[in-house]
Amino acid sequence: MQPLRLTAYTLASALGSGLDATLAALRAQRSGLARQHWETVDLDTCIGSVAGLDDAPVRADLAAFDCRNNRLAQRALECDGFTDAVRDAIGRYGKTRIGVFLGTSTSGILSSEIAFRHRDPAAGGWPENHDYRHTHNSYSVGDFVRSYFDLHGPAWVVSTACSSSAKVFADAQRMMACGLIDAAIVGGVDSLCLTTIYGFNSLQLVSPNPCKPFDANRDGISIGEAGAFILVERGELAQPGDIVMSGIGESSDAHHMSSPHPEGLGAKLAMQAALDMAGLQPADIDYINLHGTSTPSNDAAEDKGVASLFGSQTPCSSTKGHTGHTLGAAGGVEVVICALALTHDFAPGGVGTREIDPKLTSHYLLANEAKPMRHTLSNSFGFGGSNSSIVLSKLAAPTAAPSARAGQDSLNVGVAGIGLYGPGLNGWETAQALLASNAPFELTPLTLPPAEALPPAERRRVGLPIKLSMAIGFDAIKQAGVDASQLASVFSSTGGDCDNCHAILEVLASDDRSVSPTRFHNSVHNAPSGYWGIATHCMAPSTSLCAYDATFAAGLLEAASQVATTGQPCLLLTYDTAYPEPLYSCRPIPHAIGVALLLTPQASEKNLAELAIRLGTAQPDAMADATLETLRQRVPAARALPLLHKLARRETGSVVIDCFDDLSLTIEVSR
Repeated sequence: MQPLRLTAYTLASALGSGLDATLAALRAQRSGLARQHWETVDLDTCIGSVAGLDDAPVRADLAAFDCRNNRLAQRALECDGFTDAVRDAIGRYGKTRIGVFLGTSTSGILSSEIAFRHRDPAAGGWPENHDYRHTHNSYSVGDFVRSYFDLHGPAWVVSTACSSSAKVFADAQRMMACGLIDAAIVGGVDSLCLTTIYGFNSLQLVSPNPCKPFDANRDGISIGEAGAFILVERGELAQPGDIVMSGIGESSDAHHMSSPHPEGLGAKLAMQAALDMAGLQPADIDYINLHGTSTPSNDAAEDKGVASLFGSQTPCSSTKGHTGHTLGAAGGVEVVICALALTHDFAPGGVGTREIDPKLTSHYLLANEAKPMRHTLSNSFGFGGSNSSIVLSKLAAPTAAPSARAGQDSLNVGVAGIGLYGPGLNGWETAQALLASNAPFELTPLTLPPAEALPPAERRRVGLPIKLSMAIGFDAIKQAGVDASQLASVFSSTGGDCDNCHAILEVLASDDRSVSPTRFHNSVHNAPSGYWGIATHCMAPSTSLCAYDATFAAGLLEAASQVATTGQPCLLLTYDTAYPEPLYSCRPIPHAIGVALLLTPQASEKNLAELAIRLGTAQPDAMADATLETLRQRVPAARALPLLHKLARRETGSVVIDCFDDLSLTIEVSR
């Protein structure tokens, strides 16, 4: 895979807004963590907050998006000439050829936390001014940035907990390699909220003091907030001295929802994959920015993974002592910090750490180290066992001359298996016959098989989205006859587990804010992905994303681009479940529907069909049956129905699927 040039980058965190403020804090080894009152939090803890957001609403023409998360995004966008750099890229490539791939963990959930406290005491409804779509919804920050620049290319938000804004670099790289875009805005934003502060506290992972990664007396994390953005282009445009992303690796732990693999096996897989893509050996890395959350188990597991590859010689540190743990923004923030380290030839020492844990063997820096820098590695690991590692390199010699701009090509994949569950659609074998017939479709109750692949203790903890994902995933792989333990996967959902979200919001609106630990670790958008890894023992890469009503199309693009660039099959699982009130009033999804497609890299007689997927502007196809058309319109996962209808009838020809507001997917089906 070709490197990505970091054309422009910026960030805002507790250290300040912009590169200069961040660099000054790194050089001075200054922490932005402080014990302070924030919102209604009554815990004894330190946080890393960005000053002034309460007095800085978003741009007037984007007022619908106004929330703390998007205010933080706007703060970062307006630093370091980043907006001008994007405008220049628009002038070079056009608005349809720039993608937006961002990471977040909780998006603007603070807006719903506040709204829950102000519900109508009789009817229980939201305040009239609450805008779920543009604030709380996971896609909100992607939609905001796309709207901020009036872009019309593909866009989605990755939500894989604390690896989110690292994994988006791989999304951009794949989409560029497939010729669908020429540049992308990547990075991530996560702002302070009650869900994460009280949720991590329920797991007894929040420290009352500023965090001290790798310290013998470390006792938990400090929650921070940040926004980081990077404009990336093809690496062949880079010149000597430029920073490029030369390698990225992804993996899954397949171990536990909120605890890392104790031997750091998933972390090691991600780091090795990043080195392999970059064509480097461990000795070539000059500095490692550790995930380093400051919890006993996470630091110990990462140390084992790092030591197994790098030994005890490579300088490393965690900059979470500076910024706090910025969750879904951490990957983007720490990539920018690595870019600063490369540009200014120094490895930043950790802040807060006083006595390195003698059981940890990595070469942890307590002070800045000035040295020539060529290559850095940044680790980002998250709940659900999601791991991503990124290698940045400072270019020493000119690259090859830029090639002609790639046109918009089709993504060509096969379909080897299908899974489908929904009202009246209980498994692909049954659903295929119903979709192929001309009889009127009837809604009947959803019936799911038990999630027997999960250990009994895990099975008791899971909600409907996880059970639905299990059902459609195993439905597809059974039909294809493949080994699930080797499959990369893409999970796409517009809202994740909305019942679980509702329950947490209710607790946070009460006087007793004792969030259930199980509910908290199941609240991450990638919970189905995490449980899928546990059930199948699969350590292959997995991502989870959201694009509001375009969520199925975004998942299909991501999965197909993985197949096209890796030459390996990929399992797409798209699901939505019904929303409870009052969430239902602003996101009226009435039914649970899940669709799985096992995509393969080449035509085969064993495939059910071959797909050629193209971005376009054609009008999406509707379903002839009125009941199915209502499902298609009201449940984002059901946007797949026109394609499934054609596959069920074994027809060839074109089908058009809803995508983004101004784009659609035209899919040519052949056999």
